[in-house]
Amino acid sequence: MLAGLKLEQGAARCCRNGVLCAASISLALPMSSQSLDVDAAAKLVKPIVIETGSALEFGELSIPAAGTCVYQVTPAGSVSASQGNGCQFVSGDVFPAEFTVACGDNNASVRFEVIYTDASPSGVAFSAPKDPMQIDGAPAGDQVQSLSCDADGISLVRAGGKLSVGSDAEPFEGRVGSIRLEASFE
Repeated sequence: MLAGLKLEQGAARCCRNGVLCAASISLALPMSSQSLDVDAAAKLVKPIVIETGSALEFGELSIPAAGTCVYQVTPAGSVSASQGNGCQFVSGDVFPAEFTVACGDNNASVRFEVIYTDASPSGVAFSAPKDPMQIDGAPAGDQVQSLSCDADGISLVRAGGKLSVGSDAEPFEGRVGSIRLEASFE
């Protein structure tokens, strides 16, 4: 032992007159390790379900003698027709498309999007009007909107449409396009 330290065997060498001139010392420190556990958490919610949907209906519309008539149905159900050329809603039921969306009772933020597809005959074009979507009675807005689901877990989404009818259109009755609603949690 040299001043309280243990020398490795054969590590100390003596020089002249018994004086220690070199030594190798090995110190061992205690091992140190730590660990910490944390929880994993989740909130499970019911999936969004588009429960019902009803079609947008323009009713019976006149074909113009010249030019183009633009017919619009708003999400609130009001109608408009361009002026002149005999443009008018003639008869029949007119109402916006309507979707009932169940999004749970969690007041989560939901992204709603309406997508329009034109399938109209020659001389006619179906598209989205300005501010095509209304959710839960709020003012109509863009084709993509994000809102919290109603406290009752059900949102009512209405979508309007625009139909442009040219003088070259032929009499027709049937499908002029489609409106798809996509809803997802944000």
